[in-house]
Amino acid sequence: MSTDTETADTPADPSPLATGPVHSRLVVLIGLLGIALVGTGFWMAGGTVGLVAAAGVGLSWYLLSSLYAIAFGHAALLWLVPAVALLPGLIISELGLFVVLVAPAMDTDNSRVYLVTTVVVLGGVLLAGLGSYWWSTDLRIAAGALLGTIAIGGYALYRYELVRLDLVEESDLP
Repeated sequence: MSTDTETADTPADPSPLATGPVHSRLVVLIGLLGIALVGTGFWMAGGTVGLVAAAGVGLSWYLLSSLYAIAFGHAALLWLVPAVALLPGLIISELGLFVVLVAPAMDTDNSRVYLVTTVVVLGGVLLAGLGSYWWSTDLRIAAGALLGTIAIGGYALYRYELVRLDLVEESDLP
């Protein structure tokens, strides 16, 4: 027996033409809000060309996944925004891309944990980049610090998953 509350939380039925991921209505609404923010920021940064790029971000989000939309959005930002310019359009676009990034978490059981973890990790990476730029005022050093932070974080996550999945034997421990 099906009720309206059960169907609201389950993913929508895919149409025969849909090739992208299937999400619940809440995820789609949050994702559309993020795409609207991306469109606003891109329009502020690049005018009509920015709106075309935002449409590309929206299509990649709808047809592929949010990760492809994030990658396409950042590639478009590199093209739209001048180097080292902190424009309001850039900030709004990044906020929209963040919303697109965390929207699929609303389908998980622990959406709050996922959201808090994402905010903490992105905040740490942002602080590492801004702190190294403030310390050295050289963009190359800040980029190297960001790359190092991401590499160390990725390796730490890899090691954590090895332990969590019980793939490390007693002889491998120091």
